[in-house]
Amino acid sequence: MNLTLEKIIKEHFKKYPHMMIEDYVKLIYQQSFGPSHFSKKPEYTQIASYLIKELEETKENLIIDKIEYIGHHYYRLSLDLVRHGELSVHDLSDMFLKSMELSSELTDELKQCFLKKIDILLALIQNKEIDLDYDESLKYIKNMVKEGIKASHHSESYQLHYQPTYRVVHDKFIPKTILKKYQPKAN
Repeated sequence: MNLTLEKIIKEHFKKYPHMMIEDYVKLIYQQSFGPSHFSKKPEYTQIASYLIKELEETKENLIIDKIEYIGHHYYRLSLDLVRHGELSVHDLSDMFLKSMELSSELTDELKQCFLKKIDILLALIQNKEIDLDYDESLKYIKNMVKEGIKASHHSESYQLHYQPTYRVVHDKFIPKTILKKYQPKAN
């Protein structure tokens, strides 16, 4: 799948109208760096335990898709794939860990690439293609850069409206049967 970042952002705007600036930044972060948080990489047992805990604490999500392409070969895989027996806890934990291991160190070059993507988002906001306040968005982004580029949580608005429960996984680790079943149909 080869969608431009601009198209992905616009699709998310239509699909998730309650997204805030931090949700767009999270989307760009995930499509740039995958599931990596640039800190100590967790062990498989930690990943599997946290997944089991999250499955126990959350319900089936009828709002978000089971699989959602976010760009740069990354997908958000809903935990409902495990709930419905399409993936096991082991499968999803293993795919998530392998995707984390793909991530490189956060170099200046990667930071610049990420910031260029952020500029695309800001241009969409400034041109009123994304309904967010430009000055507030710019303030949020400047603060994020000042504090250091790192993974963040979804906004309260996004969590309230969409109850996201997913793992970010590189497409090379997703079974072809899952990709084929949930791949969007061409228009």
